[in-house]
Amino acid sequence: MRGAALMTVLAMAAAISACTPLVYVKPAVTDEVFARDSAQCAEIAQYYAFRDHAVAESRFALARGHLSRRERIHGRDLSSLAELQHRYRRICMLARGYELVPLD
Repeated sequence: MRGAALMTVLAMAAAISACTPLVYVKPAVTDEVFARDSAQCAEIAQYYAFRDHAVAESRFALARGHLSRRERIHGRDLSSLAELQHRYRRICMLARGYELVPLD
């Protein structure tokens, strides 16, 4: 019974933290530097996300053997593409010294 209560509390904490907005912070960074870093990371993230998504999509198409090149390009799953972009942007910002913290 005690373990079930602990799991419930942990699940609630995870649900609450999932809804908390997060922001990138770095000490002594001006708005201009943050805007530049953010834009560059977004551009890098877009490039790598499209590349990786296209590779995964091509492997799937080859395995299935019936999708045309046009269908692979225009039939992207945008949710997984957006997820890849978000992941690569986070990696880029962390690599530049930013921390991802809850918004107060």
